[in-house]
Amino acid sequence: DPTYMCEHLGRTAFTSAGLPVPRVTHATVSLNGRPLGLYVLVEGWNKQFLRRHFRDPEGALFEPPFRVDLPGPMDLKSGDAADGARALAALNAALDEESPSARWTALGHTLDRDRFMTGLAVEVLLNHWDGYARNQNNFRLFHDRSSNRILFLPHGLDQLFGLRRPETEMPLLPEFRGRAAQVVMETRAGQRQFFERAGWLLTNAFRAEPLTVEVRRLEGRIRPALADTPAARAQFDAQVPILLRRIADRHARLLEELSTADGAQLFLRTNTARLGGWNFRRGNRSPDVPTATREMLSIPGGATARGRWETTLLLEPGHYRFAARAEITGLPTRMAGHTAVLALRGTAGRDARQVFIADGQTNLTHTFTLGAARVVTLSCEFYSPAGLASYDRSSLQLSRTDE
Repeated sequence: DPTYMCEHLGRTAFTSAGLPVPRVTHATVSLNGRPLGLYVLVEGWNKQFLRRHFRDPEGALFEPPFRVDLPGPMDLKSGDAADGARALAALNAALDEESPSARWTALGHTLDRDRFMTGLAVEVLLNHWDGYARNQNNFRLFHDRSSNRILFLPHGLDQLFGLRRPETEMPLLPEFRGRAAQVVMETRAGQRQFFERAGWLLTNAFRAEPLTVEVRRLEGRIRPALADTPAARAQFDAQVPILLRRIADRHARLLEELSTADGAQLFLRTNTARLGGWNFRRGNRSPDVPTATREMLSIPGGATARGRWETTLLLEPGHYRFAARAEITGLPTRMAGHTAVLALRGTAGRDARQVFIADGQTNLTHTFTLGAARVVTLSCEFYSPAGLASYDRSSLQLSRTDE
């Protein structure tokens, strides 16, 4: 992390939300009198940490091997192995419950469910793409013997806000890959609690202004420590403005998505809805300047350009139809053998495509079937060396077609 700030910002966010997390600070390091520069110093997962947060620090602390999820083997780092094994077995049994309502109830007895849902929300708000929820990575498990429940604890918070991986920008409803995250989000109670927790954090704790103030405070502390390392100082000066912009952009985007969160859950209650919460995503060499109005979502073409508007929904099992009306304008009379393509795509089902060699309109329909509740991303795409694609926003609808 060229800003040296992500670990601090992330751990502060988790701590403020009520989750135990090791502390972090900065340190200048020297070896045998040779200065090595500025480092991020993170507290270890040790008894000192456990005593500070838990009445009984002898509970089992587990570290998973790289990207190993439950029910896979967990490495015991400290604490009571027998109690820990029983607690993990009970948690895995709860995760295996077939009935969503029975699963939610069982998890309430084996998982610190409240703090788990808070942790999911914080990971999403921070765009912690390399954490448990999104990547089955960077977490610890602790058996709190005072409550006889398992806690998921965050780790590895050096890649937040898309600072190093902007292409992994996470929507309010990402495709959860962690098994525990998946199964709780398949329950209505889990869905409801996630939205409530994310909404509260976004409007109370995770706000752009205080985060900006904290970045500026850290900037004043870190920059002097980089005086003797010009390359690191130059990278720091270049990346801090990017971090500030990404924080502001992310907060604004999540507020917009939160405003349509009820719409995202309409398929818990109704069979047809207009789609909102559209965000533009750039592909390889895709256009930089799309436009959006109340009536249209537009995508300009360009040399090997590929752009898309996408939205993310949490859907129950069933058969679905995603429909759109679109128009292409501005294609030259001759495109030297190239074509223009409109496409509707989803993370489930085959995409719907229409090829053009001249200006025209079309109606597109993308159908798909879900065997279980899951997060689905739908996109309106355009790839062409020229021209402009315009999707009629009033036509962008998702219908449930179960008979």
